[in-house]
Amino acid sequence: MLPRDENGPRLGLTATRKVGGAVVRNRMRRLVREAFRRHRDLVGRWDLVVNIRQAAVGSTYPAIEQEFVALVGRARKRLEPRPPEKGPACPPAS
Repeated sequence: MLPRDENGPRLGLTATRKVGGAVVRNRMRRLVREAFRRHRDLVGRWDLVVNIRQAAVGSTYPAIEQEFVALVGRARKRLEPRPPEKGPACPPAS
């Protein structure tokens, strides 16, 4: 994921021939696109690239959707800026 200046998120998909034939790769892309469409609000203003792996072949839509939501959550947690932590207050120097 990378931050984006313009409005709305974008999705990029990759699926190599290791995933399967064209029919299988395109089905997996459609499932991920649908999960992206339904959970666009979670992505925010980011560009997201998803690399589809062979292990995902044969998964149902609910499983793909659940993994997509988890992926976005992990990426946001890792990439969004964190507020500075408050440490113990230092006593004034005398």
